[in-house]
Amino acid sequence: MRVAGLNFSTMTMGFPEHPDVRIGREVARILGVRHRVDTPATTSATTSAPTVSVDPVRRAWNSLRLCDGMMTAYEHSAGGQRRFRPGRPAFDGVGGEMLRGGLAHGWGRRPAEQVIARVGYLLLPDPWILTPDARRGVELAAASWRDQVHTAPLQVLADYHRLYKVGRLAAATRNCPSLTRAMTSVLMDNAMIRVVAGRPVAELHDERVVAAALGQLNPALQRLVFCAERWDFERDHPSGLLPEQEWADRAPLPLGTGRRSGYNWRLSYGPNVAAFFRRTILADRTHPLFDVVDWSATRNLLHADARRPKLVWNLYTAHFLLGNGWLSPTPAVGDVLTVPVPAS
Repeated sequence: MRVAGLNFSTMTMGFPEHPDVRIGREVARILGVRHRVDTPATTSATTSAPTVSVDPVRRAWNSLRLCDGMMTAYEHSAGGQRRFRPGRPAFDGVGGEMLRGGLAHGWGRRPAEQVIARVGYLLLPDPWILTPDARRGVELAAASWRDQVHTAPLQVLADYHRLYKVGRLAAATRNCPSLTRAMTSVLMDNAMIRVVAGRPVAELHDERVVAAALGQLNPALQRLVFCAERWDFERDHPSGLLPEQEWADRAPLPLGTGRRSGYNWRLSYGPNVAAFFRRTILADRTHPLFDVVDWSATRNLLHADARRPKLVWNLYTAHFLLGNGWLSPTPAVGDVLTVPVPAS
């Protein structure tokens, strides 16, 4: 876009301390383009800590309705009653993970048995919460993947990522904002899929392809210092792709020391949202959700001190989906709850 003389700017979402924001700023500096930070909206009284406001009912309704039931309330959701607003198109990098092998990234040096165990977890991560019939159904659906994993475990990780995380989840999540504005995921089009699907995972998982592509755009991007990790191809020692004498200078930055550096309110949603999830999900033992998940296991999870937040979001979304509330043209009235946010 810069070569074409187009006027554009860049944006990263998150608190200023978050690694994504820090890297986004540095990339924009290297490229010489404008950059802004879209910080989560918080409210704060003079005598209290900052908070994020969330309405789980509207969030679930938005997510499910805009994506035909294919997305959970954990994911970002645009306003379900907004009209399309013409204007400047937006581009994002969703799908770029495919260029580094997707879920195979970082597993190239692991023993085969560890990779096989990882695939098993992806296919059935929480068997203990499913009813026997539901578990049998999942195992049957996963059988074809299990048949391949012992001969090509890394390829299974890459293919699973491309077909499910990109082809279903990412495609669904990108559909939401595209209904309200002109938006394109430039790394997730058919041409890119064909290129990635046509290359063996051995050429992708160590990030050499990504580094080479960035080098064509701007060699300085290859020398970008990441947070908490190096390029995979030179994780332990120089590889010859980048100047060896600069390897020490490319040592990764530490994660931010502030409490907000890696903060995600959806994973630390606090007591108010936790109580809402318990009250809603466990309200009716005859709810269709419990044809799929075990009542006792769900109750124990929702009352546990060490919660599994993503799993809880999934359970709440499935509860909302099976209750058919998402089919209503307007969302039910929900409670606006507060989530505590670290001050810094």
